[in-house]
Amino acid sequence: MKADVRESDIQVAGLAMCKRTFQIFQERGYTSYIMPAGLRNIGQLTEMAGGKNVTFTLQTRVQNMVLEADPAREIRIDNPVDPAAIERLMKVPEFVRAYEPDGLGQEEFIRFGVMQKLLSQFTETGWAPLETYGSTKTSGRWI
Repeated sequence: MKADVRESDIQVAGLAMCKRTFQIFQERGYTSYIMPAGLRNIGQLTEMAGGKNVTFTLQTRVQNMVLEADPAREIRIDNPVDPAAIERLMKVPEFVRAYEPDGLGQEEFIRFGVMQKLLSQFTETGWAPLETYGSTKTSGRWI
């Protein structure tokens, strides 16, 4: 069965998960911070504006995009993602696993595809270069 998912749905999938996480944390009284990452456009930042316990680390490229766009300063955290987009995304099993609070068991989290991608990105672009910074050695740890 093919899911009728639009490109625009894919573009808001991460935002939908972040907003859902924020909502759940608020409902349950959690004080942990949400730190969305991998922003590709300013809407992914501005749509989380006003969220208590939400923080960002922004690449220079994204910082410049925000400065150039000079978006309105509005609290948007409680504005819902398009329900029709969520409905279409819920036909994608991997989205459901990430979106639903009980979609993944604790033991599954570390093996989940998106988490594996994130970990490999940190390894290849972060830790390996730091390990060999200022030397002519190459890292043998992640090869």
